[in-house]
Amino acid sequence: MKKGIKILILLLLLAVLFFPLISFAGGSYTAGGSYTADGTTVNYKGFVPCGKSKPVEGESKYVTMSCQFGHIFIMFKGIIDFVLIDLVPPIAVLMIIICGIMIYGGGANPGLVAKARATLFNVMIGLFIIYGAYFLVGVVLNITGAGGWEPFKNWASQGAFTIHFNIKLPY
Repeated sequence: MKKGIKILILLLLLAVLFFPLISFAGGSYTAGGSYTADGTTVNYKGFVPCGKSKPVEGESKYVTMSCQFGHIFIMFKGIIDFVLIDLVPPIAVLMIIICGIMIYGGGANPGLVAKARATLFNVMIGLFIIYGAYFLVGVVLNITGAGGWEPFKNWASQGAFTIHFNIKLPY
């Protein structure tokens, strides 16, 4: 009987955790962003902000222009923002949940609890290294004048840093 109750509690817990995610299943995420060139805001989708054959819905007409040197840094900024804002946090939360389940389920197995604690420690160290490096890159960009800090309230939606390059629009 105890095993049946444990399975029922586990199923209810999983239902509570995963059923709200169904409401997000219909949408999709597309990477993209915007930058300013010659006083004009250029919106783009995907990681590459230039050199496209034709703009898709929501993009500026300027995404068809040839790539310039500054576009490389805009592309890298988009990739870094995608990884650090959209990819790393859910993976870290998933790893923390897995460690919690391992600690909870490893009551009779001290080796499993030790492995879970070591994994949790490694996740925290990894997060510190990832975001610490991002912070140091931002400081270097700010000192050299190639970038600037974004307000903290817009960090998750716009990225933490801006990149300043002269990109000339052809028309």
